[in-house]
Formats: sequence, C-alpha cells, structure tokens
Amino acid sequence: MKDRLIVHYLRQLVSILSLGGQPGLRKRLFVSYTRLFFRYILAVKFSIKKKAPVRIGRFTIPPTDFGVLRHLFEELFIERIYALALDADHPVIIDCGSNIGMSVLFFKEEYPQARILAFEPDPDNFRHLQSAVSGNFSDVAIYNKAVSDEPGQMQLYASPDSHGGITTKSLYRERLDDTAVASASVEVVRLSEYLKLPVDLLKIDVEGAEISVLRDLIATGTISRVAKMIVEFHDIKHEGRPPLSEFLATLEEQGFELKLAAEPPRSRGRVDTRGARDILIYASRV
Repeated sequence: MKDRLIVHYLRQLVSILSLGGQPGLRKRLFVSYTRLFFRYILAVKFSIKKKAPVRIGRFTIPPTDFGVLRHLFEELFIERIYALALDADHPVIIDCGSNIGMSVLFFKEEYPQARILAFEPDPDNFRHLQSAVSGNFSDVAIYNKAVSDEPGQMQLYASPDSHGGITTKSLYRERLDDTAVASASVEVVRLSEYLKLPVDLLKIDVEGAEISVLRDLIATGTISRVAKMIVEFHDIKHEGRPPLSEFLATLEEQGFELKLAAEPPRSRGRVDTRGARDILIYASRV
C-alpha cells in the first residue's frame, strides 16, 4: 500500500509541476499537497490525527478528514475540473453543491476577486463550509439550502461512497445504492430567486437535482443571465426524469455550446454499460 501511495504522490507532483496559471500557483499547490498527503499517510498508517486544520493554497480550512481532503484536492486543484476562463475581472459565481467548501477555495484561488454564492444542504457539510468561509472571505455568501424547481422541505438521503470516506448525499434515493438511509430534512429553494444579476459561472453538482434546477431557470427566464455552466449530470432512474440526450438538447436550445467529460463506470476491470454515468458538462453561451 505504501509503495502505491508514493507512486500516486509522485504522479500528482508531475501534474502539479506541469500546471500554468497565476505566479506562485505551482509552489502553493506543491507545498499544500505534500503537507496534506503525508498527513494522510500518518492518519491511515499510524492513526495520528485523522483531522486537523490544513493550509490549502492561501487559505486555512478547519479540521476535516484527510482522506476526504486528499480526494477533493486532487480532483479540484490538480485535475482542475472547474478551471474555466471567465471574461470578467470580478466574476459572479454561483456554486450549487459546495460540500465542505473546497470548490469555494478553488474558485477564490483561481479568481481572487470573485463574488460567490454557495449552496450546501447537508448540515454537517455546511458546518465545514461555514468555518472555511468565515475564516477566509467576506465576499462569499453561503446558504444551508438545496436547490430545485419547487420550494419547501425534502428528505436528504445518504450512502457511503468509495472515495476516501466521502459520503454521497442526494434528494433522490435512486441516485444512491441499497444502503442509502434518510439523513436529514432540508430546506429547498428555487435557484432562480438568487439570479438577480448576470452570472459568469454557474456550477451545479446537486446529485440528481440538476434537471429540476434547469427547469426552474428556463421557466423563469433567468437562464439567460448565465454565461457559463459546469453541470455534473447524474444518470439515474427516476420517474419523469429525461435522459442525458434530452438534457443536452435542452442546453443547446438555450444557446449553449457544450463539451463533455466522463469516465465510464467499471466493474471488475471492464466497462459496465449498465452502471450509472456521472458526466461533467461544460456549457458556454455562444
């Protein structure tokens, strides 16, 4: 296990050193990832401090499980799945599904002058998000709410995931496996109520509610205020839920040019065509 981890660490360092971007970015990521990675090893191998405050880039975040942090750091800061070129110097970003706040940290690292509205329904994740934001930013508004097309209260379901202890939570039990259980009752709002001004980037990672969010924005006409979107589409079976092809066609009808990124689901080393697909959709207004 140790040898595999070291090889993984070295591969990630190569990826960091190949990055461009702002002055000092590679150095900040190198230092942050090295510190985080070896804290993770100490926690896993020797059960030493599985949670502690961590410096990520220019920001300090509260104690969080190192396995969760490592996964999110690699996905956001090294793979840079949310790194889009934005036209504004002071962009407005709406982050739906902020989890523990790592996406907010990434956006502020990438776009320091950004004004951000962040939504996270899960109470536990929201406490981490609140701590991360309150210690670092004054221009980030956070909401302990889910987004959909109808306001009210809905049940949030939870199921353990396979990524370093991360727990996947969704308004739709179909998104999860048979072990999913009711987690909390959460407030649901229409995202359109918060789109009062033009939005440079709308990120939607809401574990199955993305279609409902899109319906709301189209019905209210507020989607016209959005310049770019990053949507994680979750291919789940739910009554009345359109397929991916219809979702993509709807975005194109609204004037967006699309690019997709996906990794096929696998089972025992083979592509599983029966498995659910989680697909990143990058939408830019033509």
